[in-house]
Amino acid sequence: MKIGIDAREIQDKMTGISRYLTGFLKHISSSPHEYFLYYSQVPQNKLNYPKAQVRILKGKQFVWDHILLPKALAKDHIDLFFSPYYKRPWSLKCKSIVTVHDINPLFIRSYSFFYKHYFKTILRRSLSCADYIMVVSRYVKDELIELFNADPEKIIVNYNALDKSFITANSDAFESRVLEKYKIKTDYILYVGNLMPHKNVSLLIKAYSGLPKGLKDKYKLVIAGGRNWTYQQQLELSRELGLENSIIFAGFIDDEALASIYRRASLFVFPSLREGFGFPPLESMGCGIPVVASRATSLPEIIGDAGILVNPSDVGGFTKAMEKVLNDESLQNELAERGLKRAKEFSTEKMAAVLFSVFEKLSYG
Repeated sequence: MKIGIDAREIQDKMTGISRYLTGFLKHISSSPHEYFLYYSQVPQNKLNYPKAQVRILKGKQFVWDHILLPKALAKDHIDLFFSPYYKRPWSLKCKSIVTVHDINPLFIRSYSFFYKHYFKTILRRSLSCADYIMVVSRYVKDELIELFNADPEKIIVNYNALDKSFITANSDAFESRVLEKYKIKTDYILYVGNLMPHKNVSLLIKAYSGLPKGLKDKYKLVIAGGRNWTYQQQLELSRELGLENSIIFAGFIDDEALASIYRRASLFVFPSLREGFGFPPLESMGCGIPVVASRATSLPEIIGDAGILVNPSDVGGFTKAMEKVLNDESLQNELAERGLKRAKEFSTEKMAAVLFSVFEKLSYG
């Protein structure tokens, strides 16, 4: 069977979708099928997939999605199209699988009316026309059934995975250079993610401000992730609270350095209001770092009993949880141990096996 995959997300700057896709592609050498990867530009990511043929299609996004891609799939005589996100070409002649990571655009105010309408229209058609829908949590499955009346028989929960290469330890010298690059000279509390409003970073800054002076003096707050239009707001908030010398806005950090940033942290905090899955807490657990996170959407499902969960609107609750962990070494060790055990349940082998089983169903269907 010939399987075509939209591979545009595989770039130097890894996203949750690209982690999902590259984690799967590492296992296709054991698959009997033939794979075709469709990019919109020559991939900078040097990952090597010897079983896959690469196609470069140049064009603007809408034309790429609904004209260039289906033409290329037909030309290559693709039997099954696999999308690592919700998009499925409007006119598609072969079988298809789409992946829904979340439906956040429908709930986040910063997305434009036009994009929300486009997202909802394409998602609704994908849910109707795709042979199977992969989702990354039970929470997302329940939302699709409730809000779109999606067929539960077509929806398969297939959790994202933590790639073992991500948590492979680097040398102490390398990790020290990473910390020096980002001007991290003390112990620290870590957040990883973007600064969009639904990530609730303002609450984290306020909660950190509430820590006793002795803890703030000992632990800086490192906020790692790409800076966007909200960065200035977060910077101003930190100044208003007198924290300009206590908070480090590290910006985007590549995977190799990011793993080191995780491993050297004393505590990871993730107060997000809305997640379809939640990669950063999983990455933190895989690096053996205790986690304090929001009790919202998919996060309890992913973290389980491996972290301390707090109401995402409770500033004081986050402050108390951080203080409790930082002051209790035995609790730190217990959470780290639970986290390592929990992270092992989310493997790329398990994730790929679920996809391969669906491919087999469709190859005989």
